[in-house]
Amino acid sequence: MGLIKVKLFIAAVLGCGRIGCGAPVRPAQVTQDPAPSPAQLGFEDLRSSAFQVNVATEHLIDAFEARKQIVKTTRDRTVKAALVEMGRYLQTAGEQLADYAEKPDQAKIGNDLAAQAELKERAAKAHDMALKSLANAKNIAQQLAQRNPDTEGLAKLASQVSTVYDTVEGARAALKEPTQREPVREAMSGTPRGH
Repeated sequence: MGLIKVKLFIAAVLGCGRIGCGAPVRPAQVTQDPAPSPAQLGFEDLRSSAFQVNVATEHLIDAFEARKQIVKTTRDRTVKAALVEMGRYLQTAGEQLADYAEKPDQAKIGNDLAAQAELKERAAKAHDMALKSLANAKNIAQQLAQRNPDTEGLAKLASQVSTVYDTVEGARAALKEPTQREPVREAMSGTPRGH
């Protein structure tokens, strides 16, 4: 009985080899997503920049609150005066960034290159002004931390202000012009670019 089963199996395999066993297997086709349009790329720049400004604003609030705490606890008048000055720079930077922390409205400017260019120009100017304010705040924070290593919280504050500066710098860099953009490589998968 076992011999018959083996012969039937061999016959089936040989039969498949001669006449085929179903439809031939075709290699999987790789589909490529179409390259994003200039409007899609422009909107993505604005969305990325707004996201980074939003993160920077959160860090800025943390730094501002940490600065207030040191002002309350320090007895050194020079440190206190410098922290008050730094607070003005941080507040100015926050005001300059306030209008650019929200995700842009895709329905309004998603396909409008002129509107995107106008928003990018306004945002870039605001970012540049904020970076000047933050550079002053960062300089004060770093000098205070170096000159007063024993004053609790100053080193952390300097790090926080540097983080705000770096994040706004990233937001500004996201507002690049099309000519400054790296060539877009064709995507091999349909993975969406999320917020």
